[in-house]
Amino acid sequence: MNKQIIDKLYPFFTLVIRSTYSSYLGKIIHLLLKNFKLLSGPMDQINNEIHQLPNWNCNLVNFAFSNLQNNLEHRKKIATLYAENISPKIISPKICDLINLSSNLRFPIFVNNRTALINYLAKNQIFVSDIWYDGPIAPKKYMSKTDYKIGDCPNAQLASEEILNLPTHQNISEKDAQNISQLINQWLKL
Repeated sequence: MNKQIIDKLYPFFTLVIRSTYSSYLGKIIHLLLKNFKLLSGPMDQINNEIHQLPNWNCNLVNFAFSNLQNNLEHRKKIATLYAENISPKIISPKICDLINLSSNLRFPIFVNNRTALINYLAKNQIFVSDIWYDGPIAPKKYMSKTDYKIGDCPNAQLASEEILNLPTHQNISEKDAQNISQLINQWLKL
């Protein structure tokens, strides 16, 4: 299928996946779309060539730019809610101090047993298992293609084992952020 058509269908596919994920159907749809290469990835066909965007992509870019300030304000509001409501034991004061200066693409927390928290949240219909920083060189699957040796960057290693990014995107409401914060705090008490 043509890459432009796949890209154009991406918002529809992700809407279907998100709306059916909790019923397990979304997981199956996601897996099928990925296996049949019908779901665009952020790093698909990256190269150094200059390309002209199709008109529909240009419209999306213009729309995103026209809504940029609203998007940034929303992300700031959600990040602030996390900072105010999640136990200070697992958040960085430095990050919280910079919320007003940041784009707040995600809100990082730092936990010792990330997998247990991910599973706990999933049982409560919160899905945050898409870990981008899974190794000191991320994604981890590419570490074997480098000269990196365990222990070369201990701080990066520790962060990659403990960091969990909470969503701040437009589909996360203030109520969602409050709920996620409460669930995380409950998990910390277990």
